[in-house]
Amino acid sequence: MHRETLDAEPIDKRVPEALRAASEMVEYAAYEMARGASSSDVATLILLAADLERRAAQMEAPLS
Repeated sequence: MHRETLDAEPIDKRVPEALRAASEMVEYAAYEMARGASSSDVATLILLAADLERRAAQMEAPLS
């Protein structure tokens, strides 16, 4: 998702959507790196992508 698209979203959706977009890009980079980078570096990026996705989900979850 591009920044211009995010700017058009309601304020309460911008941060989670930005985090999801960042997660997708980090995950993409990890899989591209897997062709030649160390497995440790790839794993770190995959975990980072998962953390970004988790944080986006937390922000959207209703408070209990």
